[in-house]
Amino acid sequence: MLVGSIKALPETSIPTLIVGVLSIVLMLLFRRFLPKLPRTIIVVVLGIIISDILGLENYGVSIVGPIPTSLPSIVWPSLPPVGLSSLILGSLAVLFIGFSESLAAAKQEGSKYDYEIDASKEMVAQGMANAASGLLGGYAVEGSLSKTAVADIAGQKTQLTSLISAGLILLTILFLAEFFTYSLSLPLGRLHA
Repeated sequence: MLVGSIKALPETSIPTLIVGVLSIVLMLLFRRFLPKLPRTIIVVVLGIIISDILGLENYGVSIVGPIPTSLPSIVWPSLPPVGLSSLILGSLAVLFIGFSESLAAAKQEGSKYDYEIDASKEMVAQGMANAASGLLGGYAVEGSLSKTAVADIAGQKTQLTSLISAGLILLTILFLAEFFTYSLSLPLGRLHA
């Protein structure tokens, strides 16, 4: 992957690179000088507005485009047109990496707050979450060391916080997703994410 990335450097979109670098610099400046502000949200909203004002899509900067504002349908996943051995090897890589990171995050928090982690239950829970995600057209599900650390620093004590977060994401999908594609309140015309 590293060699492929290096070979693809001449194909880099300079406007996209500039947008990415400026976004990172802006987030670091917020972190340094205004740490209590929700810097990610601010940078995303500024990116939407600036993208629309400057017409960055016309300069090769990819945008999200229309975002569906409905719940996903249950679909039977189709197999990609690759050999079964490639599919199995890729699946095993996702399974082992995802499970090991999830288990590491759970064990880290368990040791920090002195509670036991049952690896079998973790694997069953992750398997069920991945099966549900696959049937809804989603991505592989796993625990994250960085997100777990951020949640801990933010004061998350129970799974209720995750359920509230999931509920807010659901409300966003159903009622606010259109904001990221179109703006009705700003006089900038059509805004793109």
